Amino acid sequence: MIQALILCIVITSFGTPAVAWEWEKGALNCYLNTEIGTHTKDFSGLMKLYNSLQIKGTYEYNRNISSFINIKKFYDSVYDISGRYRHGSHKIATNTGNTWLRELFLDLHYKPLFLRVGRQQVVWGSSDGVRALDCINPGDSRYAYLDDASEYRIPLWMIRMELSAAVDSTLQVLLIPDYEPNISAGPGDVFVFRPTDLAAERIAALPAFIRVAEKKETPLNDFSNGSFAVRWQQVVGGWEYTLNYKYGYEPYPQGEGIFSIRDRTLTLVKNYKKRVNIFGASFTKTITEGLLSGVSMRGEFIYTRGKPFPYGKNGQVAGNTAMDAGTYILGLDKIFLTDVLVSGQLIQYMYSRTREKNNDIFYLATFAPLHKIETMATLRIATDFMAERLKPEMLLIYDERSDWRLSPKISYEVNNNLWVYAGLHYFTGKSSSLYGQFADDSMVYVGQTLSF
Repeated sequence: MIQALILCIVITSFGTPAVAWEWEKGALNCYLNTEIGTHTKDFSGLMKLYNSLQIKGTYEYNRNISSFINIKKFYDSVYDISGRYRHGSHKIATNTGNTWLRELFLDLHYKPLFLRVGRQQVVWGSSDGVRALDCINPGDSRYAYLDDASEYRIPLWMIRMELSAAVDSTLQVLLIPDYEPNISAGPGDVFVFRPTDLAAERIAALPAFIRVAEKKETPLNDFSNGSFAVRWQQVVGGWEYTLNYKYGYEPYPQGEGIFSIRDRTLTLVKNYKKRVNIFGASFTKTITEGLLSGVSMRGEFIYTRGKPFPYGKNGQVAGNTAMDAGTYILGLDKIFLTDVLVSGQLIQYMYSRTREKNNDIFYLATFAPLHKIETMATLRIATDFMAERLKPEMLLIYDERSDWRLSPKISYEVNNNLWVYAGLHYFTGKSSSLYGQFADDSMVYVGQTLSF
């Protein structure tokens, strides 16, 4: 870890000339990122040796038509180094499937109509450290959702249409023929969620003569089997609000084990064909007078009908059920001393029941018994110095199960093309809690991003 930090300092000692490809109608930019992470209790224990190349390009055909491409290829060499992760699943080592193609779309803008066709991300909700209304794109949790949301969202092929027929209002319609499930780390990887470990332990306890196979049942990628979403956005009297609806597939699978006596095979079926109805809303409002002047209020609400959940005892799944579930996030943002942003959030997850056939319904991220109301709170502080070249920030998340996540980070702009940064992800709590399950995976890291 010390050697990695010295390397970053040496690199920053040399100026990097500004290099970019720009022409009359387009531009091309490249980004090289290196990040090294180690265990907080043992700096010699590597957790991350990450390198990526990202290429972003734009081209404007005319004032109404433009295109954009975003390609990112990465490789994490930590799995090639002898140590505790060498025999992991290697799912986290590089891009899965076509996720290297982050975005590829064509924009057509003929007021009041906007059309975007291609592989893209659509952001409905924006909150600190958690996801609620941000439900259009599935998530890649191989790094435990510690990265920026734009990095862990899995892009989808879709058609996005927006109509701004009235002042300060927009109707958005999404047609999504593409389906991708959530991606998570496998057994032996760095950030492994407890359900994966429990499943691996259960399989390891099977008799040696039983063969284990996996089968995934996913929807067809076409419009007839696709997802549909719509959002109304409007500003009224200083209040910006949205009304949201999505009909599509749940990114978490329903699992089932089928045993064949004839060939002594246990087939683990993961069914991703469960459709759900999602209703949502959001609001933002900045107070401009009185004692609370400068305070921004925001909120997100989401209600899912028929959301699938596993149930069982002691983390062992006995079956699957479905029920209604809701989530809301209320946030307050305030800037102090001209450039210190302080944000606080209250999050509650609400479920219609916690028991099924005398078994516990499981919390999806940990397979711990579900609480009827799960409460979380977050605090984020961010500021900048030296004309925005030095940016410290901190995110603190508390869960009612008495587990915590603390993530401070500091970034420095060496020149127009080079950023260096360092940070910490610290987890504490019970092994069956959201952040406590990563208590042995607290990580300190350093990195750099070079653009050219």
